[in-house]
Amino acid sequence: MGTSRAAAPGQPVGRSVPLSSDLLKLSTVNVLLAGRLFGVVVVSPVILAVTGALLIAVAGGAASIPARAATRLDPVRALRWE
Repeated sequence: MGTSRAAAPGQPVGRSVPLSSDLLKLSTVNVLLAGRLFGVVVVSPVILAVTGALLIAVAGGAASIPARAATRLDPVRALRWE
């Protein structure tokens, strides 16, 4: 049932939405809004990319800690405990 331990770490990354298209959309909306709204500043794409990469790294790190602990559990024993 499920997947093998070797295949598990790569699965969430393979199903993710490409970040580059989202950054392009975000920068386009940012430039369009900057001309129309008071106080909206145009942000460089480099800052957006670094921020996005940092958020992905933090989320990956936060998700990997419980996932790593869950791979070490015996499923039958965990179900019996509940």
